[in-house]
Amino acid sequence: MGKTIQIISLLLCRPFPPLPQSVPSLVRSSVCSTLIVTPLAALLQWKSELDRFVVPGRLSVLIYHGSQRRALHSALHQYDVVLTTYQTVEQDFRKQTNKHKVPCEVLTRIHQRWCGPIKPHLCLLEMPLK
Repeated sequence: MGKTIQIISLLLCRPFPPLPQSVPSLVRSSVCSTLIVTPLAALLQWKSELDRFVVPGRLSVLIYHGSQRRALHSALHQYDVVLTTYQTVEQDFRKQTNKHKVPCEVLTRIHQRWCGPIKPHLCLLEMPLK
């Protein structure tokens, strides 16, 4: 199909231009990588295709996956291509959003009051019909 080769070609022919010095360094250091999100089964295939078709040293590639990925946060901007999985993105997103959640006691009480008596009926609905 050639989708991987097309993306690699695009990365090589249109690299990120250097940002002007007027752009704050925090922004400059955070916008220079291309994020490629794949299923886990395709992660190593992407890495091998990049190794196969790109001249060594032309693009730096990081696999952002696994239990040690937290140590890589500060280095992400140093790579041209960051490969990761949908699961990794979902896990990291959930951890970030859960930090900002505030428990709501009123909704919890309302849910218990109204959903408690309904739950047995819902269980019956979930059973397959014969």
